[in-house]
Amino acid sequence: MRSVLSKAAYTEFQSQGFVRTGLMLPEADLDQIRAQYQSMPAALSNWSYFASNAIARPGEPSRKARLKRRLRSLIPGRERPATSPKVYEKSIYGSTELIPVVLRALLERGLKEHLGDASFLAAHDILLEGTKHDHNFGFHDDGFGWDIFFQTGDDITVFIALQDMSEQTGGRLSVERHPEESILFAERNRSIQAFARYCKDQGAGLEDGRVTREGAETCRRRKHIADEYRRMGEERNLRTRQNYRKVEMSTIDMKQGEVILFNNKLFHDVETWKCSSHRSVYIIRCLPLYEMGLCPPQKFLNDVECNRYILDVEAGGVRPIDLETETPTFVACPST
Repeated sequence: MRSVLSKAAYTEFQSQGFVRTGLMLPEADLDQIRAQYQSMPAALSNWSYFASNAIARPGEPSRKARLKRRLRSLIPGRERPATSPKVYEKSIYGSTELIPVVLRALLERGLKEHLGDASFLAAHDILLEGTKHDHNFGFHDDGFGWDIFFQTGDDITVFIALQDMSEQTGGRLSVERHPEESILFAERNRSIQAFARYCKDQGAGLEDGRVTREGAETCRRRKHIADEYRRMGEERNLRTRQNYRKVEMSTIDMKQGEVILFNNKLFHDVETWKCSSHRSVYIIRCLPLYEMGLCPPQKFLNDVECNRYILDVEAGGVRPIDLETETPTFVACPST
């Protein structure tokens, strides 16, 4: 995390597990976020595809077959991938035009002061919205996301509250404190790189020397890759059960429009929401351009676009990128 955070931000992260930037997104930008997602029905919620698209899911011979199933799920009367229990009223992952709008607004207000030297793929944005009757994702850390595919252990989550969250309202985010004390967190980048090497050794297809998601899904030894992916998931579930009551957490009060940074590879959780109104948060997931041996995809989940923007910290700007015609400049992954 030293490469992605400023010295002061890194010190705060090491202690609290998150960075309180002091930045507030203007009301006009908050209204734009609300308007964007109010126009999107809950039926577009797509987090469930993380499980249904994974290579280790039995009986799925190819991504093409999964795409056909997804298209069938859009036909009235057809079922969407099963989710139990209902999680959030809206959980919409994508790459909307809000990403450059929000990141530029934050850069203008001093976001760069909290970041290190690394540049990022501003990979995707997320709207999570629900009532006190809806479940959230619960206590977890985000393991290797198959549909995301390119990812690092130093990913930064830009987390923006769309309303106040306090002890009275509930709904507060909690994140794991003291990440330097976690052996699992110390292994976060090495484990991803090791999986990339495993895929390559199994003959997964490459692009510019990096494993592609489609290349892993269609190679002759696909089953071996699926077994390794399944093993990684089982280990993650085991450590969640083992650490559920042991991890010290920071619970974060937030004002409407407030911006914090955290790492989704650490354990995190959300309190039950107590109010009659909806709880909504907007998130941008930023992935440092480390050489992980993996190729960023152009689409994920229910065939929506991703990885369309670069956050260039040195230049202090955000620009579009077309991965079809441009390869990002990757840098060596730091050892710590």
